[in-house]
Amino acid sequence: MSAANAVCLLGLLFAFRAAGDLPVHCLRHEVEGDWNFVLGPASKTRKACGHLHPDTEEGQPARDVIKGPTTEKKFTLHNPSMVSMTSGRKGTWTMVYDEGFEVNIDGHTFFAFSNFTYQKDPVTHVKKNFSHCGDTMVGWYQNSARTEFGCYFGSKVAPVVPKPLPSPHG
Repeated sequence: MSAANAVCLLGLLFAFRAAGDLPVHCLRHEVEGDWNFVLGPASKTRKACGHLHPDTEEGQPARDVIKGPTTEKKFTLHNPSMVSMTSGRKGTWTMVYDEGFEVNIDGHTFFAFSNFTYQKDPVTHVKKNFSHCGDTMVGWYQNSARTEFGCYFGSKVAPVVPKPLPSPHG
């Protein structure tokens, strides 16, 4: 492949990536802190957890998609990448761009996108996105052996005020 073709291919990949961004913007310092994860029951098969195929911004699943008995787990996400439990167990966490985060601890991996909503301006009726960095959308978890899978959502213990998505021009 020529250098010009490689550059064109990379440009196309970035263009498709940009078109696929979620309307949420949460930074590491907004995600750090004490969290409560609510886990649905585990199963032997992977679940869509209410997400559509393909997923859409307007079609995100509500938290009540998690049925059956739930389990709560409490975590503290520390800077730069450590997570801890009150039991003393430790693990790692990482941001996935500014759209979500992954937590690896206690033999499990959790991933969810940060929550977002739309609000219409009462005067202009323009739809504006708001990031809820203290809450996740419904996400997925699995054990380290990849034999158990489930759905979960998380909320920070201390509530976080939603913030409007920054303007792309400023």
